[in-house]
Amino acid sequence: MHNNTQLCPGEMLRIKIHSNTPTCPLIYEIVPVMGCEFQCTYCNALGQEDTEKFLPVKVDTQYPEFLRNEIKKHKAVNKNPLYYYCPKSDCFQKPLMETGVTRGILEVLKDEQCHYILVTKGVPTDDLFKLLVETREKCQVIITYGMPAEEIRQAVEPCAAALEERITFAKACVAAGIQTAAILEPLFPFRDLSFVGGIMDRFIEAGVDHFAIDFARVTHGCLERIAKQIPEHIDEFKEIYIRDNSHNEDYRTANGTHVIRYSPPKEYMLEKFNAIKRMAEQRGSTVSICNSFGFDGFNSEAQKRGYICMGINMDMVEER
Repeated sequence: MHNNTQLCPGEMLRIKIHSNTPTCPLIYEIVPVMGCEFQCTYCNALGQEDTEKFLPVKVDTQYPEFLRNEIKKHKAVNKNPLYYYCPKSDCFQKPLMETGVTRGILEVLKDEQCHYILVTKGVPTDDLFKLLVETREKCQVIITYGMPAEEIRQAVEPCAAALEERITFAKACVAAGIQTAAILEPLFPFRDLSFVGGIMDRFIEAGVDHFAIDFARVTHGCLERIAKQIPEHIDEFKEIYIRDNSHNEDYRTANGTHVIRYSPPKEYMLEKFNAIKRMAEQRGSTVSICNSFGFDGFNSEAQKRGYICMGINMDMVEER
């Protein structure tokens, strides 16, 4: 067993709705874990206060069977949601793979013939990839990467997969017929965002042609940590995040505490989203953003191809 793993059977037996707006499909979160081995500096899923650590990663080994029962309850009342594994951690980290919890969850989703999405910075083992292939008519893989260089990725995503590993995974998914998209996030407000086109090119080479995009939403505590990891860029970030018109929201963390997390001002995000959208159009690709931003019409071209908020393929929703 991995040294960073703590078994906590029965401690996380809950499931909640993930949908943020009336236009979202019905999505339920699958979260059998507290903490994350990837330890991304910017992450605020745990709030990142001194008392809230990434490690040890607490894994609920009873979750797969709990999930099976919850799915049966949903079916009994004619609910047929999209299941999202795992929004506040990562399904392809060692503690979840080595304990068999990810395998158990994927097997339940396969047995119950559920539609589901995975959003990940990791890569699966061969046996888990086989399960994805076996459920390719029901699943979508969304692979995330938003860093201008691997040195920065290593600084702020120290234990996540390298870009090359993620591209290799994307190629394998596309070749196997699995619906695959990329999400360019978390984007930081670098003064020069031209590197985004280079990331798109790598995924397009792998066969991916749709990109969700989002800027990092960080607490002030996260900014302090980022400053220690990449001090040469922190002034750029503070220039955007620490403003009177910076967008802020009250965010409920995985362990139930509340923090204030900040996004760039909305006008800044819309300007940059449009610039990235043009990059995609030049490459014959589409982009989408979260509907909660309220930028009406931004996703219209993506929706024509079946994509909605977060890069989810609408065909999966309409089929249900």
